[in-house]
Amino acid sequence: MQWKNSNTTNGQVVAGGKGQGTGLHQLDHPTDVLIDKETDGLIICEGSRVVRLSRRSGTTKGEILIDNIKCCGLAMDEQRYLYVCVCVGAEKIITQQPQPQGGWMDIAYAKRRTLHFVS
Repeated sequence: MQWKNSNTTNGQVVAGGKGQGTGLHQLDHPTDVLIDKETDGLIICEGSRVVRLSRRSGTTKGEILIDNIKCCGLAMDEQRYLYVCVCVGAEKIITQQPQPQGGWMDIAYAKRRTLHFVS
């Protein structure tokens, strides 16, 4: 939900709202969300994926950034590197960088306290 101007009585659904599920217009147990101000979008970790949804009106579907992952947290730094914390399985953090032509590229991941760079 999004509330504007501290109005707590009238909100607008900006993500989900179509029942629980795995469709790009649905969410399944979201655990974290961040706002990407550059794209005016939401990045949400939920279920077994990380998705990006636009906050622009008329947009109904999202984009899967990472699939088959048990995510529990998100962060983005000033250079727009996305950090994803994985809660199930081995310790893992995935770092992604936005690409000028759109989409994201894996940069590195940590597993069992060892940093691996993706070539």
